[in-house]
Amino acid sequence: MKTLYIHVGMPKVGSTTLQTFFTKNQAQLENQGIYYPTKGIYHQKIAHHVWAKSLKGPYFYYWWMNEDDPQYRIELIQANLVKDITASSCSKVLLSAEDLWHLDVPKKLGNLFKGSQWSIKILAYLRRQDDALISAYNQCVKTPDPRMTNQEAMGNIESFVQTELQDPQSIFCLFPMLSRFAEVFGQENIIVRVLERDQLVDGDLLKDALKVLGLSMEDSFEPVEDLNTSQPQSLIDILYLLNKRSNQPRDRHLKFNWRLRRIVQTMHLPDYPPLSPAMRRGIMDHFREDNAKVAKEFLGRADGQLFLNPEPDLNEEWTLPPEISAKTMACAATHFWKAEQERLDELRTARADLKERLQRL
Repeated sequence: MKTLYIHVGMPKVGSTTLQTFFTKNQAQLENQGIYYPTKGIYHQKIAHHVWAKSLKGPYFYYWWMNEDDPQYRIELIQANLVKDITASSCSKVLLSAEDLWHLDVPKKLGNLFKGSQWSIKILAYLRRQDDALISAYNQCVKTPDPRMTNQEAMGNIESFVQTELQDPQSIFCLFPMLSRFAEVFGQENIIVRVLERDQLVDGDLLKDALKVLGLSMEDSFEPVEDLNTSQPQSLIDILYLLNKRSNQPRDRHLKFNWRLRRIVQTMHLPDYPPLSPAMRRGIMDHFREDNAKVAKEFLGRADGQLFLNPEPDLNEEWTLPPEISAKTMACAATHFWKAEQERLDELRTARADLKERLQRL
């Protein structure tokens, strides 16, 4: 019987690093009996994002997914995925998509695999909410949601945090999410790991994930660096201001944001903690009871300690982050223009080289 491991997130907990590792080492994993399918429409870039998006419904589709296109309907995608899994000779199968971390997903996921003979394990990595909220806000700024027609509606990071704290169905409430997966697949099949150095195998996320799969890091595996790393907070502030004034189509807007992020290579942009120690402590106090339930129910910790790293010191010195000045915006525009000119020069050189080669033929 096959064992199907489904890595469901949570978001902003090293998923990109894991998925890149799985993709780069697909052949090595398969040689050791673990299949990471990438053949069909269900897969996008490095993970099973299209499958996860389709599972949640058209509202969650990527901007380039046409809800009227039958190839993005979950029935067809699931059939394609099941066909590839069934054809594999591997005894273990690994799927990964942080979009699966959603309250509506467990029941839908259970229905998709209802009647299958596979043993299903749910793998979730958890991160402290104060850190996770900062990272989530930064991601929303870097890749603005097309459904949010007014980017200003998202507000600054303080309002973003308050919105999540007031939402009883926030994805940062860990116990309700894990409980729903447990109701569908059984608590014994929920694997909970905590993203803290002292709680990972050798303090390493990749080694930790491999141990879950019954493997260890070997020379045959090609390592990857930590990916999707955080940007200086001042760059996030610049992107936030530009997002509110952007009327570009979704694809152009994303490309613009992506290229603008390159200015950190040539321009020194200060980084600073966007939230005060008091606000971070308030976030953890808000989720404290929820976290204790996770620790007790899913990790068997009678003391209710889910996260072990020390929380922010309320006496720690902190100053309100400065507003982005006109001078900084002008400097960023100059660096962006310079980087774009260099990119265009490279393209022109490549075009001239190609033209010369064609003439020689």
